[in-house]
Amino acid sequence: MPYDVQFTSAATHDAFMLSPANFSRDDIVAMDRAYIDYTKMQQMSERGVTYVTKMKKNLRYEVLGDTMH
Repeated sequence: MPYDVQFTSAATHDAFMLSPANFSRDDIVAMDRAYIDYTKMQQMSERGVTYVTKMKKNLRYEVLGDTMH
């Protein structure tokens, strides 16, 4: 059950809400793909935060290793 839901107007720049320091281990964050920031996503991963978003249509990536083991 969500316990912290935040909405802003479309005119408001709200990417500040994605500061990795705002989240703790085992938090789950759902975000719009407009806010994809790979550096912040890496920092959230290192903190044990799970995030869910849609991939950008033009996303290009390379698998560097298996972090599941």
